[in-house]
Amino acid sequence: MKYLTIILISLFCIKSRAQRNIQKFDIRDGLSSNYVNGITQDKHGFLWFATEEGLSSLDGSNFRTFYVNSNRDSTKGVALNVVFSDAKEPLVWIGAQRDGLASYNVESGKLTYYRHNPKDPNSIATNDITSIAPTADSTKIWVSTFWQGVELLDKTTGSCRHFNTATVSGLPENRVWSIADDSHGHLYVGHNSKGMSIIDIGSRHAVNIKKGDGDKCLPGAGVNKIVIDDDGRVWTATNNGLAVYYPQENRLLRFDAIDDVPTPLKSGNISTLAYIDRQMWVAVELCGVYVIDTQNLLHPKIEHIGYWYRSEDLSSPSVRSIFKDRYGNIWLGTWSGGLNFISHRPSMFSTFPFDPNVSNTRSLTDKTVLGLCFDSHNRLWAAMDGGGVVMIENGQRKATLSTEQLGTSDNTFDTAYRSSDGKLWFGSYGGWVAMADENTLQFRAIKLEPQNGNTHADVRCFFEDINGNMLIGTGSGIYVIDKEGQLTRHYDTRNSGIGEDNVHSISRDSQGNYWIGTFGQGLSILSPAMKRIKNYHTNNGFCSNAINHILHVGRGIMAVATSAGLVVFDNGKTTTFTKRDGLVNQQIRAIAIDSNQLLWLSTNKGLAYIDYKTRRVMNFPNNDYIGYGEFSNGAVTTDGNGNLYFGYNGGICKFNPIDITKPHPDLLLQFTSLTIYGETSVSAGGVSTKDIMIPIVNTTEVSLDYTQNTFSIGFNTRDFALESEVAYSYRLRELGAHWFDVTAGSQVTFRNLSPGSYTLEVRCRLKGGEWSKQTATLHITVAPPLWRSWWAVTIYVVLLIAIVAYNFIVYRRRMIRRHEYRMKAAKQQHEMALNQEKLQFYINAEREARDKLAEKEARDENEEKRRLAQEYLQENENSFIRQVATIISDNLSSGRLDISFIAGEMNMSTSSLYRKMKSLTGMGPNEFINKVKMKQAEEMLIQGKLSISEIAFRLGYSTPAYFRQCFKEEFGMPPSEFVKRNLTE
Repeated sequence: MKYLTIILISLFCIKSRAQRNIQKFDIRDGLSSNYVNGITQDKHGFLWFATEEGLSSLDGSNFRTFYVNSNRDSTKGVALNVVFSDAKEPLVWIGAQRDGLASYNVESGKLTYYRHNPKDPNSIATNDITSIAPTADSTKIWVSTFWQGVELLDKTTGSCRHFNTATVSGLPENRVWSIADDSHGHLYVGHNSKGMSIIDIGSRHAVNIKKGDGDKCLPGAGVNKIVIDDDGRVWTATNNGLAVYYPQENRLLRFDAIDDVPTPLKSGNISTLAYIDRQMWVAVELCGVYVIDTQNLLHPKIEHIGYWYRSEDLSSPSVRSIFKDRYGNIWLGTWSGGLNFISHRPSMFSTFPFDPNVSNTRSLTDKTVLGLCFDSHNRLWAAMDGGGVVMIENGQRKATLSTEQLGTSDNTFDTAYRSSDGKLWFGSYGGWVAMADENTLQFRAIKLEPQNGNTHADVRCFFEDINGNMLIGTGSGIYVIDKEGQLTRHYDTRNSGIGEDNVHSISRDSQGNYWIGTFGQGLSILSPAMKRIKNYHTNNGFCSNAINHILHVGRGIMAVATSAGLVVFDNGKTTTFTKRDGLVNQQIRAIAIDSNQLLWLSTNKGLAYIDYKTRRVMNFPNNDYIGYGEFSNGAVTTDGNGNLYFGYNGGICKFNPIDITKPHPDLLLQFTSLTIYGETSVSAGGVSTKDIMIPIVNTTEVSLDYTQNTFSIGFNTRDFALESEVAYSYRLRELGAHWFDVTAGSQVTFRNLSPGSYTLEVRCRLKGGEWSKQTATLHITVAPPLWRSWWAVTIYVVLLIAIVAYNFIVYRRRMIRRHEYRMKAAKQQHEMALNQEKLQFYINAEREARDKLAEKEARDENEEKRRLAQEYLQENENSFIRQVATIISDNLSSGRLDISFIAGEMNMSTSSLYRKMKSLTGMGPNEFINKVKMKQAEEMLIQGKLSISEIAFRLGYSTPAYFRQCFKEEFGMPPSEFVKRNLTE
C-alpha cells in the first residue's frame, strides 16, 4: 500500500510539473553521499553540503569530500543534518546528527568542535543537532537539538544559554526540528510532535500552537521547517500540510482550506521550505517541489517540479534542502538522488532529444534528424531517419506523420523544405516527395523514378527557383516540379553540366547561376540554362569532392560545406577554413548565417562559427547541451526570433546566436584550489598517491618548497551556471607574453617548475565572446632546496672567495720563491758570464790591439802610397786643365777656337777630349770654353778699360748682342747692369 501511494503521488506530480532544465550530481561527481540534508554558501562563494556521509564542498567547478585528518577531529563518515554559513565571519557551521556542532574557518582551515561536556554546564546540552539559525544581530547563533531544546551559542566564548522545558515556561517539549528568529525578540520553534512554539526571548515564555482544526491550529503536529518571509509571515511546514501564520493577526492560513491547491500541499509531509525571490519553494516528501507565488495566497500561482527521468525532472521525489546561491542558482538536496541544480540563466544551447517514451511530448520519436524547416505558423517540422515527420509547436511534439499520412511507401525522410507559397516539402530515401499546404496539411506524394541508369532517386535536397519551381536534388540527378505540383523536367549528366547524378545540395548566386553540390564529383556552377560554367574538384585544387551543403550568403558571397572544410567564395576570392584555421572538426555538415553575418557550422564534433571577414573561428564541442553526436547534412533552419536549429543523430540543437556573441560584462574570476601532487607508490594494497588539495581563499600569494614543484591551480567564476560556458586562458608572465588556452576543465598543471618567483595570470570569457579585460593574478614562489637558498649561496660564494684567496696566496708565495730561485740562478749565471766576458774581453782587446797596430802600420804605408798616387794624378789633371785653359786664353779672339782645335792642340781625339773634360770638370769642352770666356769678361768689365763691344770682340763673340745674351745667361743680368752694380759697390 505504501509503494502504491508513492506511485500515485508521483503520477500526480508528473502531470503538473513545471518545465525547468535540471542538472543532477551524485557520488559519481564527487559528492560524499546521495543523501543531502543541508546546503549553504560561504563568504567566498564556496558551496557546502551536509550529507549522510559527511561534508562536501563545491568550488564552482569540482566537488571534494571534506577531510581534516584521520582521527576523530574529522567530518568523514559523520552523518550531518545541517550546514550554515556565518554572515559576519568566514565560518561554516556544521550540525551533526550525533556528534555535536563544529565550525570550519574557510580562510585559516581551522576546525572547532562544540560537544556536550557533562562537567561544563555552559557546554552545548546535547550532540544531536537538527538546525542552525542566526540571531537578529548575527553575533550569536541559535542551535536546535532533538533532545534538549534550543541553544544560544556565543561564538566568542563558545558557551551556551539553554532554552528548554526547564528554562522556558510554556515550552511543551525539547524535541525540536526547526527554529527561526523574527528579529523582534521572538524565536519560532518547530517541535517533533507538539506543533510550533513562539518564545519571547527576553521573558523566556513560550506560546504553543498545536495541531487541530480551524485557523488557530496547525494541520500537523510535527513541524519540519519554519521560514519567515519579507512580509513577516511565518511559513510552517508540517507533517500534514502547509500553513502560514500571521503574527499580527494571530491566525493561521492553512492550505487545506484553499481551493484549487494540490493535495500534497494540503496533507503531504512538508520536508523543507525556502523563500526565494518572493516565492516559497515547498518540498513535499515523495512528491517533489512546489513553487508558490506569495503575492496572493488565496488564489496562489503554483508551479510543480516533479520526479521522473527527464532533464526537467528531479532525480528523487523527496527533497530535504533548498538553497539559492548568491548568483541566483537554485540547489536542491534530495534524499537518495544527490544534488539537483537549476541554473539562474538558460543554457546557450538546448536540445529537443529522442525519448523512447512516446508519452513524453517534449521529445522526438526517432534519434536522427535529417531535415528541418519552419512554417508560417512557427511550427517546426523535422524529417526523421525512419521516424517519419515530426511537428513541434511551442516546445511540444504535436504530431508525428508517417507513411499513412504522407502517402509514401517508406518512412525515412532526408530533407524538409517550405516554399514561398506556403507548401511543405519532404523528401524520402525511397524517392518520394510529399507535399502539402501548411494550412490544410493534406499531403500528396510523387514517386521519382531513377534515370540515366541509376538505381535510386533518394531525395537529398530542395531548392525553389525565382519562378516558384522546385528543384529536387536526388541520387539520380535533379527533378523539377512546377507550382502546380507537376513533374516537368529532369537533369542529369546527359543534358546538363552537373558533375554527377548524385546531387546533395542546390543553391543560386546573385547572378542567377546554380551551384550544385555532388556526393563525389565536387561543385558545379551552372548557368540558368543548366550549362556548365565551372567545376571545382580535387583534380583542380578544390579541397574535397564531397559537398554537404551550399548557402547563398548574399552580396556575391557563397559558402560551401565540404567533408574537408568550409569554402567561402567572396566575389571571385576563395577562402578555405580547416583545422589549421582553428576548426575542431572539418567535416562541415550544414551552414547558417546570423544577423551579424557570422557563419554557423555544424560538424561531426559540435558547432562552430566563423567570421569570414576576420577569419576568426570559435568552436563549441559536443556536450550535454549541444548533444553528443554527429550533425546531419543540410539539417538547419531558423525561426522568426533568430534562433538556429541544427539536426543531429540525437535530436535537435537550438540556440540564439545573438545571445552567444553579444558582449557580456566581465566575469569575476577567482582562484579556488591548489593541488600539490605527491609521489605515487605501489604496495600490496594497490597504487596510492600523496596529493594535497589546499583551498585558495582570499590570497594572492602561494609559497611552495622545491619538492612541491608539480601542482595544479584551480580557478573559476564560482558561478556553477557558467561552468560549461566559460573558456579560460593563462600565462606565466616570467615565461613570456603568450596566452595558452585551458583545454580541459578549469585548472592548469605545472610540472617540475624550477625554483623561483612566478606570476600566474588567468583570464576568461563566455564561449563565443571576447576575453575579459580583468585577469586573476596569483604570485607563486617555489623555494629552492636548502643547498640552493640565498644564504647557502652566500656561504658558497664566501667559501669560493676564501678558496680562491688561499690558492692565490699559495700560488703567489710559490711564484715568489720560484722567482727568487730563478733570480739567484740568473745572477750566478750572469756573474759567470760576466767573468767569462771580461776574460774574453781582455783576450780580444790584446788581440785587437795587435791587429790594429799591424793594420795601422799597413794602413799608414798604403795611405802614403795612395796620397802620392793621388797627388800625382791630381797634378796631371790640373796640368791638363791648365793646358786647356791656356790654349783657350791664347786663342780667345781667334775664330778657330772649338773642340776640334783644342783636340788638335792637345794631340787627342775630340771624343777623348770630351770624355776627359767631362770627367774632370763635369762640363763639355764648349761649355768649359764659355766658362773661361765669361770669367775673362767678368775681369774685363770690373777693370772697366774696355767697352762691351771691345770685350765681345776680344773674347771671340761674333756680335756684341750674342755676348750680352751669353753674359745674361751666366750672371742673370746684362753686362751694362753688371758694370753699374760693380761701380755702385
